[in-house]
Amino acid sequence: MDAANIAFASTEEFCPSLVNLRQIRKELGVRTLFNTVEKLLNLANANTLMMGAYHRTAINKIAPIFKGLSYKNVYVVQGMEGSEDLPVHRNSFIFKITDNEMESTIVNPEEYGLLSPELDKNIKLSASVQSEITMALLSGEQSKFLRTYYNQVIFNTGIRYHIFGAVPSIGEGIEIAKEQLKGQKGLSQLEKWKASQNKNVTA
Repeated sequence: MDAANIAFASTEEFCPSLVNLRQIRKELGVRTLFNTVEKLLNLANANTLMMGAYHRTAINKIAPIFKGLSYKNVYVVQGMEGSEDLPVHRNSFIFKITDNEMESTIVNPEEYGLLSPELDKNIKLSASVQSEITMALLSGEQSKFLRTYYNQVIFNTGIRYHIFGAVPSIGEGIEIAKEQLKGQKGLSQLEKWKASQNKNVTA
């Protein structure tokens, strides 16, 4: 982690109580409140949290929870399948929640020239194919096949750079992300991380 600034936190190690409930959650077969609980765990003692939600109505229900947590700023986004990854085929909301207020903005991929067709949800990519796509993007490839994935990466990276205070605007964050992919900066960090592991890591 020190060499590449990349870390992975295992739920099994840091929150065994949730692990004990895993089999019950599988048997239920639907999302429960524990899906939200997992997202709220502050394993890194961070001041800022970014999490995904399906709908605006869910934000109003969970917003009061943050007052009892240690985060100073919380960003809740309308990500794909409730994740933190914003799509590039539609507009999405971003809610910023602090101790005193909650404000929202809409981000539009078309505004940054990144609007792309929605990927077919019926096509399930294997782990190996996902790895190949990731490595191709990190290597700076920009083929037609990779266009939607490429747009997603730079759109989401630009948004993160902005909301976490690295740049004053999303547009500037996107331009930095483009240059970083072109210069294989992410690939370099990945290689540093792989080299720092005690066991073999494949991508």
